[in-house]
Amino acid sequence: MTKALQIIDELADKHDRSSTIYVQHLKNFGDVLHSSMVVRHLRKAHPDKPIVWCISERYADQFEPFSNKLNVKIVGMPHEGSPEDRARWARHAKTKFSRVVTPSVCPFGWTIAGDIVDNVLHNAGIKKLLVPRRPFFPHTNKDNEWAGSFLKGNGIQNEPFVALEYNSYTLSKPPHNSTWSTEKYNQMLAYIKYKVVFLGGEADPALKRGVDGRGTTWRQAKAIIARAKLFVGCGSGLSVMACCEDINTRMIEFNVGPSLRAEEIYSVRRSKAIKIANPKAAAKLINAEMAK
Repeated sequence: MTKALQIIDELADKHDRSSTIYVQHLKNFGDVLHSSMVVRHLRKAHPDKPIVWCISERYADQFEPFSNKLNVKIVGMPHEGSPEDRARWARHAKTKFSRVVTPSVCPFGWTIAGDIVDNVLHNAGIKKLLVPRRPFFPHTNKDNEWAGSFLKGNGIQNEPFVALEYNSYTLSKPPHNSTWSTEKYNQMLAYIKYKVVFLGGEADPALKRGVDGRGTTWRQAKAIIARAKLFVGCGSGLSVMACCEDINTRMIEFNVGPSLRAEEIYSVRRSKAIKIANPKAAAKLINAEMAK
């Protein structure tokens, strides 16, 4: 993919190669959120140095508030690059910039014991993190206003509701049934006593019950999760986003391994990780949590 190499060349032409820190973390949204801690750490450690953060072109515009708050140049790179492509891009960047940071565990390695964030920080060369060990993904007042209007339009105003993540693009293959099939989620929803907003991409399979929140932007989804009383996740990008330091929504994660659990990797004490196979039993747990 010559486009990515051209982007790197253009960045090098516009920035001081000796002082600019080049950070590359592709590909999925949760991966980028893990890297937000790295970039935030680098900004605190080097307040005056230019930082270029290369992420998937699918998400670059969603990180505009991050860019503004931290004075970081965010650049969209081709989303479909293979691990070999991404490794080649990083090698090319090293011929252009004196410091290149590659936190991603794919293709740069899950090489130490511990969870995914331990390895992201290790790959970035960070021994003592200078910022909270939490994703940083600011959203805007416009996103909050949109979420309020969306919820009101779907009959949710001041009542408690559940925000649901039910698909994972990392842990599964199409149709992305990570924890359960959509039919099992439909079974679970039949027993939940509260309104549920299910979140995902436009192409994700629709659920038969609940409020359809597919197709929101990532920042809009974050604004919805922040308003929910409970977030139910399956260890994908929305679960990572629900761990942002400015969100206090309680969480339940179903059938997520220790290396990806919110409580394990971010010390999010408001989160519970539960192994469960029965949708009715899962609904009972959700109802009990919502009743608190």
